[in-house]
Amino acid sequence: MTSTLPGETWQAVELRKWATVMVEPLTGDERRRMIAAYLKRFSKQLDHPRIERLAEAPATANPLYLKILLDELRVTGTHDQLDDRLNGYLKAPDIPALLQRVLTRYQRDYKRDRPGLIGEALG
Repeated sequence: MTSTLPGETWQAVELRKWATVMVEPLTGDERRRMIAAYLKRFSKQLDHPRIERLAEAPATANPLYLKILLDELRVTGTHDQLDDRLNGYLKAPDIPALLQRVLTRYQRDYKRDRPGLIGEALG
């Protein structure tokens, strides 16, 4: 199984006539349901205005983007900093930019206990 965007990898898959599944962008209603259902698995929830902000953000139409963002909010979203975190993550227009923000957070959080850990782990 592979996941890819249009390009060389997609063309190679088509040439080999492998089975494919096209994942379409999530609708607003699908995003709202995913947000509630995913957070519920961890006994977490967001209020209606925050769910709407997430559901209306263009980048959250990508299921992977939305899952990464929800995971970040779930593990780092203390109530008093939730809006700041949400604002910061929603500034990322795509998955690479979002992952850069996540890695920056990792570096900030783990440098106290183990300076250089993230660089060593990913280098």
